[in-house]
Amino acid sequence: MFETEKEANLWLAELSVSVAHGKKLVAERMLFSDYFWQAYQVFKRRSVAATTEDTYRYTLRYIKKVLPKVTMRDLNRSLIQGFFNALSDKLSHETQRKMLSQIRSVLADAVDDGVLPHNPARRITLVADPNRTKKPDAKFMSREDFFKIQTFLFDYKYRLSDVNRMALFVITQAGLRAGECLALRDEDLDYESNTISVTRSYDSLHETIKEPKTPSSIRQIQIAPEAMLVIHKWSMEHRKWLFQRGIPNPENLLFLNNQGELPRSRGLNAAYHQLQIRLGIEAKYSTHTIRHTLASLMLDNKINIAYISKFLGHSSVQITQQYYLSMLPDRMEQEALKAINVTSIAK
Repeated sequence: MFETEKEANLWLAELSVSVAHGKKLVAERMLFSDYFWQAYQVFKRRSVAATTEDTYRYTLRYIKKVLPKVTMRDLNRSLIQGFFNALSDKLSHETQRKMLSQIRSVLADAVDDGVLPHNPARRITLVADPNRTKKPDAKFMSREDFFKIQTFLFDYKYRLSDVNRMALFVITQAGLRAGECLALRDEDLDYESNTISVTRSYDSLHETIKEPKTPSSIRQIQIAPEAMLVIHKWSMEHRKWLFQRGIPNPENLLFLNNQGELPRSRGLNAAYHQLQIRLGIEAKYSTHTIRHTLASLMLDNKINIAYISKFLGHSSVQITQQYYLSMLPDRMEQEALKAINVTSIAK
């Protein structure tokens, strides 16, 4: 494994030279697990989010567990298929699909570099235990449960230790991604127009603030005046609390905690799970589910899908349509009935 990115790039340069001179032996003898992680560091790391890096680490862990001694030279389709067969009763179909996509991508790089003659992960069949596969409706919270969470967060009396809960409040009002929310500063809030400007995102894995996911993620979101009052009160109190404790906050970050740090996305999800349990909600939804739920509620209220797409920061209306309409079969059935009525009248 590499200690630094410089070492990883040096490995890539040496590998390219070796392959160019017909010396593939070193790469072929590498453990698949080592090659997978080193290729990730060289080709993928700079272009993926923190949560995506977590999934690569997750895949690496299973490669080490199931294929601990397999080298690049050993790899073939049967081994890769056997790897996924061994995981069929442990992981959901969606998790396996993501793992296969990552393995295919890394092995495609190996083919391009001349390490492998072909990609052994091209034609792999995934089989998963249906009981471990997340049902589509689990990505949406019911209107009643969501309202219960919104009400609790609106009425809650916040203290400095409640950074995670205040971040959850903002997400339930503005539908932000977790990283977008955690990167907010006081200057991103316009208390007169009740708008939140999204211009940055916090990568909690690398502890850096960077540009949002896509250019379309840069947007302004208008929220209810009463919600902005809650945020405004938090901003003033938060600044006072930090000053009293001698915690510097030169950027006026909205969610700096009492350790002088921004929360991690995992901590935010954990706080959300705890809140659900406290309110008697059985299923554990992630913070990203809030975005799905808000979008579904907007669709149910016949809000224009172009606005919903802009609200969520999607790169196109088509993405919003493909994702949310496919996840709302009842809504699609209703629209189909309307269409039938129109065509029958036309006759």
